[in-house]
Amino acid sequence: DKPEVTSHKNEELMKRIEDKLQALTESETTFQTQLNSLGSQIQDLKASPQSRAPPVAEKHSPPPHTLLQPDQPTPHIAHDQVPVTEIKPDFILTTESDKITAFLQSCSFESENGHSVISFGNPYHYTGSKSSKNVPPIPEELKPLFDEMNKVQTELYNKCYPEQPHLTAPVINSCLINRYDGPDSHLPNHSDREVTIHPES
Repeated sequence: DKPEVTSHKNEELMKRIEDKLQALTESETTFQTQLNSLGSQIQDLKASPQSRAPPVAEKHSPPPHTLLQPDQPTPHIAHDQVPVTEIKPDFILTTESDKITAFLQSCSFESENGHSVISFGNPYHYTGSKSSKNVPPIPEELKPLFDEMNKVQTELYNKCYPEQPHLTAPVINSCLINRYDGPDSHLPNHSDREVTIHPES
């Protein structure tokens, strides 16, 4: 009796294995058929006239604003700097301004995160910076502007800190210029953590 029972069990086991192998074979055939069909569709798409349409230029939309709305109060940041509350009219002459504009229009700006940049003077590095390597010195065309800025800076510094005549005003020796190239050009949200920048400016 035992050999017959064992033989019957073996036959059942073999039948189950054959059924699974058959199912796998059919599944593989179906998969291969679907893969071939997908390949044909891709070839048809490549050959269609619509696929040859010129690519649409990517638009860089400004990031969503996370800044405070005008009706919300600005939180106060504790600091000991004296705020600059004056403006200097006719800071530079129109002739100098025209020369600077013409010079900057002739410069090669680097594309960076939705706008273009160029730097002169001491290198200024920040996250994502494209203009902080091989920075050229301040060009002759910009020196009158730097001279005037440093002159005004010294005047304001001495006015704000008259009790410290032994200190000298920091010298502006670096320039980072942002250029906006169209309606979608923008400066991403960021935070300037520089000790020389007034926290509430």
